[in-house]
Amino acid sequence: MKGGALINLTSTVHGKFSVGIIFAATLIFALTARAGDWKLTAGLGVTESFSDNIDLASDGQDANSDLITRVTPRISLRGTGGRGFLNFNLSRSESFHRLDSTRDSSNNNLLGSGQVEIWNRIAFIDAQASITQQVVDSSAATSNSVAGQNVNRTETIAYNISPFFRHHFGAWAETESRTTISGVKTASSASDDTTTISNHLTISSGRRFTSFQWGLVSLNSKTKSSDDSPSTKTTRIDGNVTYVLHRKLSLLSGVGYERIEDPSLTTEPKGMNWNVGFSARPSSKTDLRFTIGDRNDTTTIDFQGSHRLSPRTTITANFSETLQTTEQQITNDLSFLTLDPSGSGTLIDSRTGSVFTGSTDAFGIQNDTFRQQVFRLQMSGRHRRNTYVGGFFWESRKTDSTNITETVLGSNLSLSRRLSTRSSGSLGLTYRNTDFGTVDLRTEDELLINAGYNYRIKDDLTAALAYNLTVRKVNNAADPADLKENSVSLSLSKSF
Repeated sequence: MKGGALINLTSTVHGKFSVGIIFAATLIFALTARAGDWKLTAGLGVTESFSDNIDLASDGQDANSDLITRVTPRISLRGTGGRGFLNFNLSRSESFHRLDSTRDSSNNNLLGSGQVEIWNRIAFIDAQASITQQVVDSSAATSNSVAGQNVNRTETIAYNISPFFRHHFGAWAETESRTTISGVKTASSASDDTTTISNHLTISSGRRFTSFQWGLVSLNSKTKSSDDSPSTKTTRIDGNVTYVLHRKLSLLSGVGYERIEDPSLTTEPKGMNWNVGFSARPSSKTDLRFTIGDRNDTTTIDFQGSHRLSPRTTITANFSETLQTTEQQITNDLSFLTLDPSGSGTLIDSRTGSVFTGSTDAFGIQNDTFRQQVFRLQMSGRHRRNTYVGGFFWESRKTDSTNITETVLGSNLSLSRRLSTRSSGSLGLTYRNTDFGTVDLRTEDELLINAGYNYRIKDDLTAALAYNLTVRKVNNAADPADLKENSVSLSLSKSF
């Protein structure tokens, strides 16, 4: 069963997209590395789940319950050689519904990143890839339960492959030239498949410049869609200057030119842009960076801040504004995929320190370009046997072609505790309020609660019990859309 499912996954990936070829190339890169520390792990998981609302039916509609058996073979590779590193997880889940076999389904999952040094300190190749289940329509019901993974979600394949070259001009300047090929393919008609080729050139000041530092970045990119619509093109050049007033304070400024050709924009940006700001490190525990300026014909603000309350507790805050598409968001997120430095073997998002999902849950997927603003405030830490992450988030997306602005705000909290050398428990809560920006003033409140218990029976065998609750309340909707789902899962996971 395990071997057949993994072969099936390889066939599916190659048949749908070139991501398999890309990661095959990454594996070859890893094999060309000098001897290092490499670890290959295979595993098999079996999960039995019960859901009291298998279709995520709204209140007032018939809610069907069912038992689902999920079988998940998986394989992972971790390693660092003399000239490269590779981290990836690959799995395929087969779900069997006890009461209605027409609901049986398969889900592929892949997360991977790698880099190889082709020529000592000069030529490199980066690669990242993912297969995830993305939310299609933010106004429709979603759930994080096993049953909900195939409701209002679509399998999404994404990749970046990027050869780049670095050159050192003594102590005067450093350069990096990079060509990135990115692609996104979904199984949904809500989004076209896209391929993007972009060229970056970065020039920055060398060690000789201490008080007065400078940089220059140029970008040319072209995105082609599967529906033969006109390509989207971006040309940008930005110069920046940093003046170090003090070891704790620096002044920032930048100026540039940008032109975007995009048929989904009512007004295509073209012209100069600028920004000014500062970076500060008032103490060894605090870092701040703030800029304000004008880009894409609008005022833009960018802020990043962090403060260490203790060696294991950190508060971070950031605010950013971008003009992008769903596909660009997914491939950009991939560039932050990294291995958890704690040694857990988990692939995380380096911006948040949380498990990487590459998810667009807040708004779903769409073709048209949008202006997005994101603010996040998060506190994370570890204390003895406890690990916690909690925070507040706000996001806004304005689609230029429809002039609709969607906003979502909420908070999340996750707690985990090591109960003994063999067991651990976890609790998670997420609340979201979404304003869809429509004329009927439709809004949505969603509460997600999950709790889990893990017990390591043997070094290679683990049992887990999980509970998920989804509660959704929709205001000003033409049709009833409130719903509730309870889900319980029991699983066994074996490593080989």
